[in-house]
Amino acid sequence: MNEKSFTKGLKNRWLKALRSGAYAQGKFALCEIDQDGAAYYCSLGVLAEVREGEGTWYGQGKYLSPKKGSYLWYGGDLLGVDNATSLAQMNDRGDTFDIIAEYIEKHIPASNE
Repeated sequence: MNEKSFTKGLKNRWLKALRSGAYAQGKFALCEIDQDGAAYYCSLGVLAEVREGEGTWYGQGKYLSPKKGSYLWYGGDLLGVDNATSLAQMNDRGDTFDIIAEYIEKHIPASNE
């Protein structure tokens, strides 16, 4: 996939993924793996999964890193640094994926909306 702009299609896939219940929510990392192998995602980590698909992550141990940079790469290039930072802060203070999805719908337009 590796879309270079925040299209309406990418936005809709991200919102669907956030609301799907398929991603367990974590804090302070795009993707964290616990000792049992369960994965926990930040809202921007879900965006990385939706945007990149298979092979998004690398590394071993507790925290996985995206192959192409930090949360600012995944969020900042598509959403703007301020939006990416706001979403990371919402996630890390405990706002649910549903609340974050509502915020994205109302406040972060796609490039072709």
